[in-house]
Amino acid sequence: MNINWQIIHNHEQKFKYSCIPSAIEMVLKLLKKVGEGFYDFQEQWRDKQNGSFDDFHNYKYKGVTFYKHYDNATNLLRLTDRELNSRECIIISLRNANVFHMWIIYDKKGNNYLNFSKVPQLRFEVAPQLSVVK
Repeated sequence: MNINWQIIHNHEQKFKYSCIPSAIEMVLKLLKKVGEGFYDFQEQWRDKQNGSFDDFHNYKYKGVTFYKHYDNATNLLRLTDRELNSRECIIISLRNANVFHMWIIYDKKGNNYLNFSKVPQLRFEVAPQLSVVK
């Protein structure tokens, strides 16, 4: 997937706990399904702390369907590789210090996955970053 870094730079995670809808909005923006000012999902979610990706499993929006996959690490890596080869966007929850945060995997270099996210307190993107998904 080609990443338009200006779209990512301009996007904001508006609330401390809105990383799930923020990641979905970034994907929709990169796919040109919504405009850069689109924050509808975060505005509805706000600081909801009891939400999960279950809230978006099988959710269709403007021709894009979001799926949740839980599996063992080996199958997850195979699925990630297959989706990258199909030019799919992959949103994954990874531990960041003592909390989980949503990341978008967009490419692979060797055994490392290139990914990015937004950090709400600092309002900047972490991109590109190499992470090994295990």
